[in-house]
Amino acid sequence: MGDESPAGRLRAFLSLSASFVSFVLALCAIFLPPRLAADLGAGRLTQVVTGPLSRAQLLLSWWLGTSAVLILLAVFGYALIGVGAELVLRLGRDEERVSTEILRQHVLTARTIARAEVPSEDAFQEAAEARFQALAAANRLGPDVDPEQILGQIRSTLELETRSLAPGQSKTWHISDLDLSGESLVLNFKVDGSWPKFVPMNMRVLPLQIVIGVGKEQLWAPGPGLYKSGQSYSIDVPVEQVRGHETLEVSFRNGSANQGTVVFPRRGPELAYPAGGFLRNLVRATWVEVSRLLFLVAIGVIMSSLFDGKLATLAVLWVVALGYGQGFLSESLRPGLFGAADAAILPFLRGVLWAIPDLGRADIGAALAGGEAIQSGWILGSSRDVFLRTPIMLAIGAFFFSRRELGAVR
Repeated sequence: MGDESPAGRLRAFLSLSASFVSFVLALCAIFLPPRLAADLGAGRLTQVVTGPLSRAQLLLSWWLGTSAVLILLAVFGYALIGVGAELVLRLGRDEERVSTEILRQHVLTARTIARAEVPSEDAFQEAAEARFQALAAANRLGPDVDPEQILGQIRSTLELETRSLAPGQSKTWHISDLDLSGESLVLNFKVDGSWPKFVPMNMRVLPLQIVIGVGKEQLWAPGPGLYKSGQSYSIDVPVEQVRGHETLEVSFRNGSANQGTVVFPRRGPELAYPAGGFLRNLVRATWVEVSRLLFLVAIGVIMSSLFDGKLATLAVLWVVALGYGQGFLSESLRPGLFGAADAAILPFLRGVLWAIPDLGRADIGAALAGGEAIQSGWILGSSRDVFLRTPIMLAIGAFFFSRRELGAVR
C-alpha cells in the first residue's frame, strides 16, 4: 500500500515487484548451472568432450544455453512489471480520483535526479569528535562512559539536527549540476514530524513555505501548504522561471503553530527532470539485471566444471555475498587491519573485489519506484561486467577445466 496514496501504491508495486523478480532470477542463476556438475560426475558428457566438442566449447555452450534461459526469464519478468504498473495505474483509482496522466508523469516518467548537497559521514564524525572533546574538557562526561557509544549518540544527534526544523525555522539545500533544457521540472521531497503529546491527531499537519531561488533572489514559490507526515510529495516547478541556472537553492520554512517539528530524510529534497519514458527505463533496468545474471552463470558454470554441484552452488553463493557486500568490504579494508600481514592480504583481497563486480551498485526497485532513470554509470558498469569480467572468468575456467580428469563416478 505504500503511503496509501495512489502514487504510493504504484511506487510500492514497482519496488516490491522489481525486488521479487531480481530475487527469483538470482536463485535461478545460482541453482541452474550445477546441472553441468551432475552430468560430468555421471559420465554423460565424457564422450562429448572427447569427440565433437572441445572442453572450452562445452563450457561456453553451457554458459550460453543457461544464459539464454535466464535472459528470457528476465525479459518476461520485467515485461510483467510493465504490464502490472499499467494495471495498477488504470485500476487503482479510488475516491481521490487522481488522474492516470498525473501518476504517469510523476511516477512512471524516468527522470534524472539531482540531489541536495548534504554533509558527509566524515564531516559528522569530525564534528562529533570535536563536541566530545569539548564535553570531556568541561568534565561533563562520567568516569565510566563508553567513548564509542557517546560518539555514536553525538553523531546521531548532529545528523538529526541538520535535517530538523523547529517552528519558525528555515533550512536551505543547494542542488547543483542541473540540466533545465527540458520542458518540466519536479521537486520531490518527503516530510515527517513530531509533536508534543497534547497535540490532537487531527491537528498534526506540517505547514511549510517552499521557496526556490538563487542566493537572495527568489525565483518561484508555490505558496504555503499543509503536508502529511510520512508522505512523499512531487510538485511541478515552472521550468521557465528557473531556467538558465545550473544550481538552485530549495528552502523550507516551518510555519507550525502547534509546536510541530519537521524532520526531512537524510538526503533532503530532490529536483528531477525528464530523461526518457518508462519503457526505455524498463529496458535499461532489464539490461542491468541481465548483466548480473550472465556473470553469476559464468561463475556457476566454471565452478560446476571443476567441483561437484553442492560445492559449486556454495561457491556462487559466496560470490553473491561478496558482490552485494562489496561496499562494506571496501570500507573495511583499511591499513593495519591485519597487522604485519597487510602487505600480503590486502592486495589479494582488493584483487578479489576487482574480479567480482559490485552486484549491489544498482538498486533497480528504488529507481523504478522513485521515477529515477537508470543511471548511465550502472549501464557502463554492467557492460564492463559482461564484456570484460565474464570472458576473463570463462577463459580461466576453460584453462583449468581442460586439465581436469573426467570420468563417471560409480
